Amino acid sequence: MSASASGVLSICQFGRESAYGNAVAATHKLGGFISFNAKPSYAAQLLDPSLDGSLFTTAILNIGQFVEWTLSGVVDYSGLTMLYDLVYGTDTYGANGGTTVGGSPNVHTFVGRKNLNSYTFQLGIGDVPTSKVRRMVGAKALKLEFSVTAGGGESAAMRFTISGVGSLLADTITPTAGLNTFTRVPIYFTHMDTAVSLDGTGDIAGDMVFTEFGFSIENGVASQRFQLGVPNLREPIRDGKIVEKMTIKRDHVTETLLQTWLAGTDLAPSFKFKSGTD
Repeated sequence: MSASASGVLSICQFGRESAYGNAVAATHKLGGFISFNAKPSYAAQLLDPSLDGSLFTTAILNIGQFVEWTLSGVVDYSGLTMLYDLVYGTDTYGANGGTTVGGSPNVHTFVGRKNLNSYTFQLGIGDVPTSKVRRMVGAKALKLEFSVTAGGGESAAMRFTISGVGSLLADTITPTAGLNTFTRVPIYFTHMDTAVSLDGTGDIAGDMVFTEFGFSIENGVASQRFQLGVPNLREPIRDGKIVEKMTIKRDHVTETLLQTWLAGTDLAPSFKFKSGTD
């Protein structure tokens, strides 16, 4: 009897596509991830309604294939910029939509852009089959979330979850070899810079005792597009607004945050996490 897949042997690597749904070799390999779910789905599953003298349906027709996927892991200071590019988009399809300046530290800047890049993902599930992976092409991101909570437990390290849709899933693929993982530097709740992390209320820093922080970006995307004569998902495109949300939780030291919320006051919060001396 064959051995069951071992999760610790799983890998996730990916590359940016130059054209939607055209598979490319992986260029980056995640240093670690918590989960990756890539579920084949269909636009419709039709039951054959024909009357044929049987009590049971004779066929179930799967029509319009696509993939629903979710990737989660621990947020690192480096190594995840391609995932941010996947979410925020680009002005030139197939090119990095962000900018990087400086060094030690680098400053990576991403803003919402017109086109959403697509990626080819290679996912090894516990090394089963041996030295083979599943490959998802045409992967586009619909939503990215971050969260971290002060205290013990798994949420003490900042987590991310990114989800989206893909065009096609294939198995028993030979993965791109020779990719190195980045040096991991996870973000912990103790890394919040309390001197400059402000919620915009005007309270002094000492009164802003934060215990939870979260951020999300959700793309307004037409994600279920199909075409007559084409079996798989058409390229998802932006057709709505980008929605960014931030959530914070702080100790009840003043009433200021509640008062600004009740008054409908616009705030300009700013949060910074750093490891070491910046």
